[in-house]
Amino acid sequence: MMTQMSLDFYNQKKRNYKDLNSILVTGTKGKTSVSLMLNHLFNFAKKTTLYVSTSGVYQNQKQIFNYKNSIDQLGVSPTVMPGRYIYHFLQNGFKLKDFTAIFEASLSCGVYGTGMHEHKVGALLNIYSDHIGNGLMHNRRDLYQMKSFIFNNLAKHGYYIANLDNDLSRHSLTEQILLDKKIHKLAFTNLSITHQRAKNLMIKWALNDLFYIQNTQIYSVRKGLIYNFTDFPYLQVFQSNQALKANLLAFLAIATIFFKQNLIDEALNNFRFPSEFGRMMVFENPSSNQRVIVDYAHEPVSLQLMVKNLYNVYQEKPYLITRAATHRTNASIGKLSDAIAKFDLAGLTIYDLMSTKNCEVMNFSEFERHKGEVAQLMNSQLQKRNTTFSYQIIPKETDALKEALDSGKKLILHIRGDIESLEIFINKYGLHRVL
Repeated sequence: MMTQMSLDFYNQKKRNYKDLNSILVTGTKGKTSVSLMLNHLFNFAKKTTLYVSTSGVYQNQKQIFNYKNSIDQLGVSPTVMPGRYIYHFLQNGFKLKDFTAIFEASLSCGVYGTGMHEHKVGALLNIYSDHIGNGLMHNRRDLYQMKSFIFNNLAKHGYYIANLDNDLSRHSLTEQILLDKKIHKLAFTNLSITHQRAKNLMIKWALNDLFYIQNTQIYSVRKGLIYNFTDFPYLQVFQSNQALKANLLAFLAIATIFFKQNLIDEALNNFRFPSEFGRMMVFENPSSNQRVIVDYAHEPVSLQLMVKNLYNVYQEKPYLITRAATHRTNASIGKLSDAIAKFDLAGLTIYDLMSTKNCEVMNFSEFERHKGEVAQLMNSQLQKRNTTFSYQIIPKETDALKEALDSGKKLILHIRGDIESLEIFINKYGLHRVL
């Protein structure tokens, strides 16, 4: 049942917030990382933000609604119709010019809308096939249509950011957006290319600017050299991570719309992923020489990149502790298991994460699972593959990590579930966060 606040929202949801700086970030991977960096940047610049992520709703860095609040009110996660929270700010005395809205916009916005009439900045980071088979997504074209809200609802003179390395994201630039001369079209590529090649791509795709990489340096065709990746201390340990570089490129493309580069540099040098988001967290115990990296790389592509990056950084095979989401299809769970089977690992433990997140919302009821079912599905698929490492199932997340630490594993990659209890457990084991 909807609350009065929710009904009020629905009665006014088509309002055009033309005076609001609104930024929507969508894509299969990287939404949280990019939006977190943007929220940090605006707060660093002393700007008030309404920030909506998977974990909740924030005024600057302070959480004002959590995930459960959103489910109780509307039955959907905060990132579905994130614009509905603008109404809360307005009801509490804010004017549109007083704050910036930074929204992580999930796939479901393609069904339920964004909760606002239009937005000033829309970033499509990538589109991968992870959700195919769930609900309304039967093929890659369906995924593309579901993500099309990001460019269809852009405000006049708005900014659209696309990823040229991802075919479906790149395809969006061939649609009607190219015909709209009032839209600023920006893009980025993670490929190391020459300045001339960057200029040619910019012309080909009718872009206002293109952000690209040469080795460790990030350039804009319009502005020249804007950032050296190695100058970002927090990310130096992850500098071989291609996904992270893509996120940084997307962030910089958006950031340069609003701020000068010197302020962006200062903000980046003061950035750390907050503990509650459970991303790129490095814990170490010098006495035992053990290291635990906690991340949310639960999809095949991002997980593979993380495994490769850790080997490049530490010259050691990581021991992987992971799980699969309960609302994935058997086919997607199988694909994840197939990908893991090809990794170069010191070993593997699968734990069980019971979650019905979004099952009811997207008619995923057919994918509701019994406890331990997903772990067994992963196990069955791995048994069909010739893995070069041993693996086991330990249902409870903290038990899985305890076993790895007790057995003396030196480099552990833990794909997190309950980050709050996990961090407490890690600290009790004598490991403390260093990054």
